[in-house]
Amino acid sequence: MRTIMAFDGRKDRLESLTALLGSRFQDVQVIRVNSWEEGAALVAEAGEGEGVLIVHVAGPGAETREEAESAPPGDEDVYRHVFEHSPIGKSLTFLDGRINPNRALCEMLGYTADQLRALRWQDITPAEDIERVQLALAPLFTRERESVRFEKRYVRSDGAIIWGEVSTSLRRDPSGQPLCYMTSVLDITERKTRERVRQLTVDTLAKLNEERDLRAAVAGLLETVREATGADAVGLRLRAEQDYPYFDQEGFSEDFLLAERSLLVRDPAGGLCHDEAGAATLACLCGQVLTGRLPSEDPSGTPYGTFWTNDSRALLEADSGPNGVRYGRYRCILDGYASIALIPIRAGRVTTGLLQINGRAAGLFTRALIEVLEGLCANLGQALLRRQAEDSLRAVDARLHGMFDHMSSGVAVYRPVGDGEDFEFLDYNAAAERSTGVTRGELLGRRVTEVFPGVRDFGLFEVFSRVHRTGVPEHHPSMLYQDGRLAFWTENYVYRLPTGELVAIFDDETERRQAEKERELLMSQLLQAQKLESVGRLAGGVAHDFNNMLGVIQGHAELALEHLEPSQPLHGDLQEILRVAKRSTDLTRQLLAFARRQTVNPRPLDLNRAVEGMLRMLRRLIGEDVSLVWRPGDGPATVRMDPTQVDQILANLCVNARDAITGAGRITIETGIETLGEDVARPEGVAPGDYVRLTVSDDGCGMDEETRLHAFEPFFTTKESGQGTGLGLATVYGIVRQNEGVIRLESAPGRGTRCVLWLPWAELASVVEAPEKTPEATSAGESILLVEDEPANLRVTRLLLERLGYRVTGVGTPAEALALDDAVLVSFDLLLTDVVMPGMNGRELAGRLARRRPGLRCLFMSGYTADVIAHHGILEGGVDFIQKPFSKTVLAARLRAVLDRPTTP
Repeated sequence: MRTIMAFDGRKDRLESLTALLGSRFQDVQVIRVNSWEEGAALVAEAGEGEGVLIVHVAGPGAETREEAESAPPGDEDVYRHVFEHSPIGKSLTFLDGRINPNRALCEMLGYTADQLRALRWQDITPAEDIERVQLALAPLFTRERESVRFEKRYVRSDGAIIWGEVSTSLRRDPSGQPLCYMTSVLDITERKTRERVRQLTVDTLAKLNEERDLRAAVAGLLETVREATGADAVGLRLRAEQDYPYFDQEGFSEDFLLAERSLLVRDPAGGLCHDEAGAATLACLCGQVLTGRLPSEDPSGTPYGTFWTNDSRALLEADSGPNGVRYGRYRCILDGYASIALIPIRAGRVTTGLLQINGRAAGLFTRALIEVLEGLCANLGQALLRRQAEDSLRAVDARLHGMFDHMSSGVAVYRPVGDGEDFEFLDYNAAAERSTGVTRGELLGRRVTEVFPGVRDFGLFEVFSRVHRTGVPEHHPSMLYQDGRLAFWTENYVYRLPTGELVAIFDDETERRQAEKERELLMSQLLQAQKLESVGRLAGGVAHDFNNMLGVIQGHAELALEHLEPSQPLHGDLQEILRVAKRSTDLTRQLLAFARRQTVNPRPLDLNRAVEGMLRMLRRLIGEDVSLVWRPGDGPATVRMDPTQVDQILANLCVNARDAITGAGRITIETGIETLGEDVARPEGVAPGDYVRLTVSDDGCGMDEETRLHAFEPFFTTKESGQGTGLGLATVYGIVRQNEGVIRLESAPGRGTRCVLWLPWAELASVVEAPEKTPEATSAGESILLVEDEPANLRVTRLLLERLGYRVTGVGTPAEALALDDAVLVSFDLLLTDVVMPGMNGRELAGRLARRRPGLRCLFMSGYTADVIAHHGILEGGVDFIQKPFSKTVLAARLRAVLDRPTTP
């Protein structure tokens, strides 16, 4: 029980003092005495307790403090006795700062009386507080107040800071001059500590609610507890599975933490030990507190489950007997911590951790302080439990939102506006962003009809409205959404959440639809290719026999014409036969060009020069009403292809363009060089590289989309019957593809047509413009070995050769030719052989004969298509070849070209 001595005997002041103390303490007891001796005796006998004892001295000569202080020596002795034995710290503090303390003040500050008398009040006051104390005392000097009361910090002899509630008045001499301060000091350190811990609790809970990082939330907790209690070390243990490691700490050494980090008890083999209930056993006092197994009779325990002591060494000595094992490892005690408090952090019956406070000084705690700290831990436990729940919810939310954002299907969440007249976006996942091209930031908080204005025409809005009203999920089939800005295919599943929001799960069908369209296009192209291949196989199959027959017809017609004068009636008939044969030959070549099977002799050429060489003929083809504009590109436009194919391309494209023009018009031919890289938009089917571009455009009637799609098909034509075969553009297509090029047709009704060809560019250095030597039309007496398996062709070709003046030995098979050579029955200067023959092809025959006759000259001939000839190696560089059917003039020229060429040594 605290004891306060009231010197003033006035009843009104006594009542005021009693009321004041009653407002601050729960129990105030007033005892009246008749003398100083009686009051002093009561004070001396009073012990510690929870109430307040007010001793009222009402004896004679003690009506006022001034009277008591000026009482006769007998009364002054009593005053001094009461001053010295008062449980409240008192002092006479002189103006120069010297102190005359009583015993209670000395005990409060940890000094002897002589030590304090040798100091000034400034020496036991923190330097930063001196000015504030001086300001608090100033009203006493100005007589504004008779006494002042304030809170002040003191520095104890051990350096610790304590708080005191100071009540002081200024004593003056009879002339009114200040003499000294009459000061009473009440130790309020514990009260301040409680207040600070309570504020700490409020601040910590606020931080736990505000901060997402738990460490940041409790960053100042341990330091503040350590400072408020005067402890040397404070640690916070939090549950982690079965153990309670330190979550954070202040003041413990590394060795201590290393030894005490885990509380789990293990057997010699390293396995966990378990109690009779199957729970993991926890070591030392911490384990007993955390498991709630602190013995109820333990005087160091509290009903809350806290263990605390102000003298651990005495506790250890008291329990050094058989029962000492209950205190476990004794690490805290052996490390010199005298004051120890282990306070469980609980939320109801759930223990989540432990607050550990260790101090090397004894007497660090009071029961009242422990109760305040228990309140902190109880609140902290509730906050941590709530925080763990919130963290779990956040983790679940993050996990669900992670799944939400990583779903392959688009997901959108909507909130109905009003009664469903519109819907507002609440969430939108990454797949939805990719599908629609609209980001989450662009639409959150906005209405569906605002972001996707075409949604009503799309039909999805009606589904939203029905699902909102009925709660029955619906499926919206795959449809094309478009609003002028966006266009995509999507399929939706819409349902309503219990909270009223709508969820739409949709799959992006755009790629699938595009793939289907591309697949349809590829199927169409495949069918087209199959058509072309079928026609090509047909053309290739008949080409040999047809060309052989044409060769016989043409040869005999030419031979017959040599015996007839132009005036004879049969001369005109034979010329008509020749003309029809030549037209038939052109038709065969056109079919083979379309099928990409005609025999060609590709070589590097400048496309600009090739076009210029055709301009005169092209102008005759298109007529005078249509103007022809030629716009060559800069530099040589070099390609590698057969010059006759260039002629075919230009003739077919220009004739087609002329037929599309009614009356006067214009056809434009352009060339240019383009480099199409990986980062450049290229026409479909064009690989990266350098290309020569050939463009033929007209200002004719143009064609609709359906016509354009079928323009390259064989025998497709919009012309009237008898006006065209439908092979013109098909032939061009075949030639371009055969030369690894790409062709694109651009046209629209009334806007003309533009045909663009991309042909691979060839090296300029490979273009050789060597003038051809004009051969002699007749023989110079040379002999020829003719090998032809078709008798009619053998006969007519032999006659043509003989008419040209050559000596001819003709055989029907390679075997006959080899037999003649073996018997050395014939000598010859040139071998003229068919390529494809039974038993052995012409290239093999030439090889065998050349081994016996080094330098043998060979001219190959064939009516077969290019793919067959190429298979036999005839189209390789340096091989001389003539395509059937051929005229006498062409044959003569080819023979002289081969025979007159110098032989290679």
